[in-house]
Amino acid sequence: MIASEFLKPVDLVLQKFPLWRQIGLDTKDLKRLLYLECEINRKLLDCLQLDASPGISQTAPAFLKVSVQLRTNALELVLGLDDKASKTFKQLARTLANPKDDEDAGATDSDGGLSLAEKLQRVYTSATVAKELAGILMGTAEPPTGMKNVNFRSRLNNLRDSYIQMSAAVRMDL
Repeated sequence: MIASEFLKPVDLVLQKFPLWRQIGLDTKDLKRLLYLECEINRKLLDCLQLDASPGISQTAPAFLKVSVQLRTNALELVLGLDDKASKTFKQLARTLANPKDDEDAGATDSDGGLSLAEKLQRVYTSATVAKELAGILMGTAEPPTGMKNVNFRSRLNNLRDSYIQMSAAVRMDL
């Protein structure tokens, strides 16, 4: 039972691929979707007080509610296994390997030289874990017994920075 609940998100991702293939998105469409997803997530996170404001809990209801709303569909598509995903991925890798000057990119590369695949996977897993943890913690005053305290402020701030970087990189390639 626990294994089937754990695998449910993976199953949902796999169900989306045939639908995306039927729609017939090309690489430019995929990059546009990824850019929009990054911007939506970044703007959602911009609505939060992610600075170290005293009196705001690391698991404040706003942090949890916004975490649940983070989108990962376009990232799932770009990380997919089909030819279009692979082609889009390679184009994005070239863009990140040869960045153009963009004065309002907003963030520096703080990922310590990670490859594009590692960056995209890190953002995808971080957003998915934040959504899942928020779902567990919503409606509870304290974390369930045996669960570590989760620093949502830090997690969401890091995600926001990653979305700024990804958005700037993808925008250059549109």
